[in-house]
Amino acid sequence: MERTLKYYLDETNRFHKKMMSGTIMLDPREIKMMLNRIAFNIRQIQSVSHRMAYIYNVSQRRMSQVSYQIKDEIKQLKYETYPKQDDWRQLQKAPGKSKKKVAPGVEMNVEVVDDLNDIPDTPLYWVNSLQQFALSINGTVLRGNIGNVYEKNTALGMFNIKECRNYEKCMMKKRRCKYFHDPLKLKKMEAEMKDPIRNFTNNSWLFTTSPKNAKNTNLRHIGNRNTLGNDLYLMRYDKTYPDEVSTRFYQTMHDLLILLTLDQYNLLEVPIVEEPD
Repeated sequence: MERTLKYYLDETNRFHKKMMSGTIMLDPREIKMMLNRIAFNIRQIQSVSHRMAYIYNVSQRRMSQVSYQIKDEIKQLKYETYPKQDDWRQLQKAPGKSKKKVAPGVEMNVEVVDDLNDIPDTPLYWVNSLQQFALSINGTVLRGNIGNVYEKNTALGMFNIKECRNYEKCMMKKRRCKYFHDPLKLKKMEAEMKDPIRNFTNNSWLFTTSPKNAKNTNLRHIGNRNTLGNDLYLMRYDKTYPDEVSTRFYQTMHDLLILLTLDQYNLLEVPIVEEPD
């Protein structure tokens, strides 16, 4: 079997997009043939998985029968032998056949289509356990809510602006601090300490090319097309970027939900102003 798991996943996703698209009429015979093909692929993958599980179990029994002198640090290693529910998303992120340049020296994995009508609709999800909206794009899950935007100089009443750095300390005190607690990291936290809404300051949308310092730490330093490649390189060595990335993550969902709200109320398109007679 020379084909990769990503190949099977991509092939199945393409069929799924056609089935979910209301603009493409499929021949029932083509649908039946594709369903049979998917079923055949499932059996192939299951047979390989069964063989791997057999070898793993036999090797485990063999290992327990032989008295090896194993170093403590190796003995403590643990591996997940069964896939998690969303492991297939990692296959989505694997390098695909098509890439397009998003900035000089920076490429993005894409699915190429000929027309906007060829793009299937992606639903917006509500995650009960997190109390957040979410959707998956290109294997990346975006989530969050619409937050409040505070004036830069408003000192009173601001909370959930930055992510908390002391989750464990907050859990021990069992009281809510003024910083944002990501609900995904707080599954065991008291319900009253959870707040799924991240807030922002208005200057956190501003971009600067100046190096980071105490005065511009809340501004954006990532996102300029001509310098994005260099930014990606610097982020590997500069430990101050995670805070900005965390803010951008929730700002992206904030902005997206605003646009979707405008669209739902028929306000997304710029109105055409008629010239007076």
